[in-house]
Amino acid sequence: MRCTVKQKIYDVIIDSESSENIISRCMAEKLGLKMEKHPAPYKIGWIRKGNNVQVDEVLKTFIYKFVVVYFDDILIYSQSETTHLDHLKEVLTVLLENKLYINLKKYNFMTSSLVFLGFVISSEGIHVDEEKVRAIREWPTPKTVSEVRSFHGLATFYKIFVRNFSSIVAPITECIKKGKFNWGVEADHSFALIKEKLSTAPVLALLEFQKVFEVNCDASILGIGGVLS
Repeated sequence: MRCTVKQKIYDVIIDSESSENIISRCMAEKLGLKMEKHPAPYKIGWIRKGNNVQVDEVLKTFIYKFVVVYFDDILIYSQSETTHLDHLKEVLTVLLENKLYINLKKYNFMTSSLVFLGFVISSEGIHVDEEKVRAIREWPTPKTVSEVRSFHGLATFYKIFVRNFSSIVAPITECIKKGKFNWGVEADHSFALIKEKLSTAPVLALLEFQKVFEVNCDASILGIGGVLS
């Protein structure tokens, strides 16, 4: 759908026929927003009209126990092969009961490593996707503001693998402030360092939910932030 806010048109996802909404029709109506049908609506997968079926709702008893769901992607993780077979059976049984079917061409079973949401998940931990890292490593020196933004966006996706990423990338960000391209020695050094850091990125350990988590928070008039440790 599209809605109008202060004479500006915005694209919003409103699922008017089946599942939970990212922004609901009720909310839009309460705000008095003018709505119209989007000319090219995005169709959310795993939705069955009429009975309000959505994968994360169907599998909610398994989520964060041995299942992670992101839209129509399902990740099932287990400690052993025997346990994994049991988990697979449970998930597939529930999907079948709700008449939800998987596309076998898009699924991998009984594997110790796979790409999920742009990351390589394995029994060792979380890795960067080598295909994306190769693209960063082979990226030519930017010549325009647009090229800098493209590189910055891709590199930022993997910032959790680079300690002090914001400080390292600061010269690159600085060189395109106010929309002007001003690439210098510092930006060139930062560009090379980001490539090097991502080429030798560490493997991030998987969370151990049996351990105690500590959240360190800080806030100001403008915002709030937190670090999970």
